[in-house]
Amino acid sequence: MKKITLFVTICFGLLAFTVNHFDDEPEISKSQKTGIILDSMNNEVLLIFINDLPAYYKSEIFTPVCNTGECLPVYVNMYWNLNGEFLRFDQPEGEILTKLDHQPFTEDDYKLLDEILKGPDPRIASLSHGADNSQVKHNKGDKQDSQAMPAPSLNTIQMDKHDMVDGISGATLPEIKSQFVPGALYTTYTLWGLANDSNYKIKKYTTDNLFIKYSRHLIGNKDLESQGDVINWMASKSTDENARLNVLIDLINTGDSTLQLAAFSQMYAKYYFLDETQELLDKTFYSGKVAESVQKQIIHKWAHNNIGPNVLPKLTNHLLEYEKYFPEIMALYSNKIDYPEGVIAKLIETLPELKEENQVIIKDFFVTQKEYFSKEDLDLIESIE
Repeated sequence: MKKITLFVTICFGLLAFTVNHFDDEPEISKSQKTGIILDSMNNEVLLIFINDLPAYYKSEIFTPVCNTGECLPVYVNMYWNLNGEFLRFDQPEGEILTKLDHQPFTEDDYKLLDEILKGPDPRIASLSHGADNSQVKHNKGDKQDSQAMPAPSLNTIQMDKHDMVDGISGATLPEIKSQFVPGALYTTYTLWGLANDSNYKIKKYTTDNLFIKYSRHLIGNKDLESQGDVINWMASKSTDENARLNVLIDLINTGDSTLQLAAFSQMYAKYYFLDETQELLDKTFYSGKVAESVQKQIIHKWAHNNIGPNVLPKLTNHLLEYEKYFPEIMALYSNKIDYPEGVIAKLIETLPELKEENQVIIKDFFVTQKEYFSKEDLDLIESIE
């Protein structure tokens, strides 16, 4: 425990936490080459820093997109989060995307392209075998007699972009037409590869180059997969069998609400059966120095996981103090079927001091949960006016 705590402390002491936002982006402090090359045009991925902290990846891309007999230059900027997932694209001022016959992309075309780039690989096609594949082969092979062949079976392959158009008409094949921007098959095909084919390399760059120095910053990142990756990496530095739990406990004990929420998001259900975790939640909730978002999250964890016998009585005794969390607290009551002695009596005693709308909710709760109450509690409930 001491070793992993020291390790976490050292990592956290390296820098203060900063949250990244793309919508209202602060000034970029620097960019750093990553050595990740996207294509034969040597388009490289850069790591972008904001306030001297890694924020996202970017590549300012130039690539020719070649249609039949003509190649057009395409200028586009692409962005990835620190986990290597494609985020968005834009273009330098004055640049546009065009379709066949030099028709500019419409607003709907740009929206569709964004959806495609964030979706599954449009270059993947499901081809049937044992049936007539002449359209897919573009008359390059003999046409098979479907009457003499076995029942068709599907085979999923990545098609070359030139195989996606009819060899005679030049039209996009009907079976994959919906996967591309109309009139811009080659552009869609090329840009999807640039946006997604190197994602694993970007993620590996984060793991290999950023985890040690920027662990706290990455844990605070809103991307949950990044949080889990960093926490597991930190836990791997210790041989303690409870290393992962120890890392989470240390994060919660920092008092940093962003790190605390990240830790709660990575808690396994089995951890809530441990006395150590129960004590930590109690201490954190009632510390008087914890953010409301963290207190709400703790109530949520109490509601949906194993809790100790003292959680409901103590929270009920403080119900007036924490009435601002009434919906979360009622979810906790409603999700349990075992009510320790004195809890229902205390709720009835507190009832007149609650807001009127909350009194109605508790009375409804008494009705819906009555099968789980003791006879003594039911007698008390019936005495309410």
